Amino acid sequence: MKPFYRPAIAEALHISRTHLFLWPLALGASLVGIFGTFQIFFDTAQGGQSFSLATWYTDGDFISGIFLGWSQSFSQIPWGSLRFADVPLVIFFFLLLFIVLAIAIIITSSEGGLMYALAQLQEKKKTTYLVSFRQGLDKFWQLFTINLFYRLLYLSIVALIIMPLLYQLAYSKGGSQLPFAALVYFILIPLIVIIDLITRYSLLYIMLYKQTMRQAFSNAWLLFRTNWIISIETSLVILAILFVSFAILAIIFLPILMLFVALFATFIAAGVALELFLLTAIVLLVVIVAVFISFFTAFQMSVWVSVFRRLTTGEHQSKIHRLTSHLPWLHRRLT
Repeated sequence: MKPFYRPAIAEALHISRTHLFLWPLALGASLVGIFGTFQIFFDTAQGGQSFSLATWYTDGDFISGIFLGWSQSFSQIPWGSLRFADVPLVIFFFLLLFIVLAIAIIITSSEGGLMYALAQLQEKKKTTYLVSFRQGLDKFWQLFTINLFYRLLYLSIVALIIMPLLYQLAYSKGGSQLPFAALVYFILIPLIVIIDLITRYSLLYIMLYKQTMRQAFSNAWLLFRTNWIISIETSLVILAILFVSFAILAIIFLPILMLFVALFATFIAAGVALELFLLTAIVLLVVIVAVFISFFTAFQMSVWVSVFRRLTTGEHQSKIHRLTSHLPWLHRRLT
């Protein structure tokens, strides 16, 4: 039986490395979230230090942050008591709003354009940055609506249910912790993961098969229900690659950091322009991080597009299915 993940990973590495026009699309798409399906585990780990609901509603991704932040800003403006002298500030406010909305359009269209471009490249077809971005722009409202709906649902479940339960779990003693832990880690967090996967498949159906939102949601649910093991396997594989990538980046970056520290000490002793040195170091750090995020986002999206295309064409033999094929009773339960 042919391997399922190795060809997808090898193809993703090749495409992400050789088609650099994907990187601007990937950098924009990364603002929707780089950790993917298991973002919930990073959020709950970080949220263990603070249980403020306000923090959860303001520390989401860029799209939900725009919606929530500007909704709060509109409600805080005293529209009924504005004076003529306040007109420049109001104009400046709407100018900033226009700029932020333009960035949101670029981010959302980049995500859709990245999906389209990767599908074209995997089919050995040619495409460009502008063609791919235009495809995402044409589907902007569908992509934006689905992303916004998912993020608001995600933040609501996390902030209003999961975090209070984790708070209760942290301050409970003895056997009273078990119900809270079971509810959070065996029901609510898996529910978040399922919703994320269905949302991901919905976006792919919209971009690759030109479906409406209703059709995309329906087909995404059916695709996940019949291929839930592969979906979770793919998420775990990408998560493992992310951890390995972070480790490699840390190993590479540590000598560079030590070199800059040594140079910084030398410049202090010599009295040379420290501002120029610090600016160079910051720019270099930003470039390294941007390149890593762009490459990894293009890579993981390429894996998802490859898996999605294979699932929709009937290739759905997961690694777990193959490993349990010699145990008929377990194999039947997983199919």
